[in-house]
Amino acid sequence: AVCSGELTDAAGVVLSPNWPEAYGKGQDCIWGLHVEEDKRVMLDVRVLRMGKGDVLTFYDGDDLTARILGQYTGTRGRFKLFASTADVTIQFQSDPGAGVFGYQQGFVIHFSEVPRNDTCPELPEIPNGWKTTSHPELVHGTVVTYHCYPGFELAGTDVLMCHWDLTWSGDLPACERVTSCRDPGDAEHGRRVVSSAKFPVGATVQYVCDKGYVLAGAGLLSCHDRAAGGPKWSDRVPKCIPETYEPCHNPGAPANGAQSPEKRLYPAGATLRFSCAAGHVLLGEGSLRCLPGHPSRWSGSPPICKAGEH
Repeated sequence: AVCSGELTDAAGVVLSPNWPEAYGKGQDCIWGLHVEEDKRVMLDVRVLRMGKGDVLTFYDGDDLTARILGQYTGTRGRFKLFASTADVTIQFQSDPGAGVFGYQQGFVIHFSEVPRNDTCPELPEIPNGWKTTSHPELVHGTVVTYHCYPGFELAGTDVLMCHWDLTWSGDLPACERVTSCRDPGDAEHGRRVVSSAKFPVGATVQYVCDKGYVLAGAGLLSCHDRAAGGPKWSDRVPKCIPETYEPCHNPGAPANGAQSPEKRLYPAGATLRFSCAAGHVLLGEGSLRCLPGHPSRWSGSPPICKAGEH
């Protein structure tokens, strides 16, 4: 067998010098293996039987300055090595001082080109969902995000990242059918009565406003199923707004009397005072209050001003 050489085939064999006879002492052989640029080299070391002072070195590149893939001496069972690129350099050095009986048989190395593995394995699509990828090639640092169709929710992590060791950061998620409504939330200035804590289909939520507030919107929400998409509430959450009352109309001033203040409309809660002209006496309530209500009303009837001594 030849000692040294450049091999540019997609596959081949490297043999120790004089194979299948024993190799000689003081050998220094270098082989360069070169496959297609977009591939990488796989080494299948089938036989490795050398003396203790003999060294076989594999370099991950096209010269002896490249990173060492592996360095071996003595005897070893079959094993494989994978280069990171399309070039590998093999160096064999046998001990120049060893006795003739120190030599073993040698080595048999098969090599071939394999796909360059600098990407994570392809991730499958998931039922009832889809995925988006941050980079067209699944190189390290690529992020794959999973999404679910309407009516389904994600169980597991939605984002997977391709690590430096070309493994994914987590397990594949799943899209599970949604069987309940989301929590609709609370109404400010109100409380709610729920029929079931998890809001399955058929559950109801009733909203009741605090004193001084009235409901704007539907007071009762129910969770119902839909043919497309997940379950949905029958209505939006209502609001509790401050209660407003109609004003009281001016009840009129008594003859020979006056009002304070004098207005056409009085807001709920307002007070109206009456007074009589000189030489007249007030009979009845001197002031009235506009009582809030639907409708609002005065607390009594206006007084009368009667002529007479005060």
